[in-house]
Amino acid sequence: MPVLRWVAGALLVSTSVANAQGRLIHGVVVDSAGAPVSYANLILSASGRRTAADADGRFRLSIDSSAKRSIYVRRIGFQPQTVELDEWPDSTIRVVLAAAARTLSTITIAAERSQSLAIHGFYERMNDVERGINYGYFITPEDIEQRKGSRPSDLMTGIPGVRVRQVKTGDPRFFKPSDRKGWEVQGPDFCRMEVYIDGVRLVNLGTTKQNLPDSHLFLDDIVNLTSIAGIEVYPRSVTAPPKYQSLNGLCGVVLIWTR
Repeated sequence: MPVLRWVAGALLVSTSVANAQGRLIHGVVVDSAGAPVSYANLILSASGRRTAADADGRFRLSIDSSAKRSIYVRRIGFQPQTVELDEWPDSTIRVVLAAAARTLSTITIAAERSQSLAIHGFYERMNDVERGINYGYFITPEDIEQRKGSRPSDLMTGIPGVRVRQVKTGDPRFFKPSDRKGWEVQGPDFCRMEVYIDGVRLVNLGTTKQNLPDSHLFLDDIVNLTSIAGIEVYPRSVTAPPKYQSLNGLCGVVLIWTR
């Protein structure tokens, strides 16, 4: 007969201790009333690997049973929850998130962002990373909410293989009043990464006589942080979804999705 017990907000349904390495665990994230919490973020504390629950709140995670048994769960509009487990169960983990104080407006914003991202396949590609099908970095609504007041370019800082560098238009040897400075997202060898807004590629407008760009894609000028639902970053083009891979195959790709 299954044993039911509560551990730090999670209801464990377990029949035996799982000792196998590198296996999958399955679970569901619900609210206090038992309704599913769509697209919650789940992060393994030991490795930092993460996944997102689907529209029905269900998730799966690849775990190392010898590692620390701790999962951090968060969703806009709910209080974050750290689930500490004595053992990895061989059945379903049920995580219950309590609503935060500002529920109505916050959950409405979260629903708008999540719906936009789901339509564009954001969460599907995010979970493909966990399955080893994809390689990219995902900035979720929860990440954006956590860094209130940041510029869009700040969200890219710290991603491996990506540089956020201040550049200016025109001839770099001189600065004219008509020149502009801004933050540009760059990949290997300081090449400018391709930027897409809702699937539409942004194009550089031209070059100077010295064959230098006279119109850079300054991320903070392109889109307002409050309008961003989520961001995908692929440090090299070949790791991006085929329809978004750049022609040179070297520099990376940034996909920005708005709500």
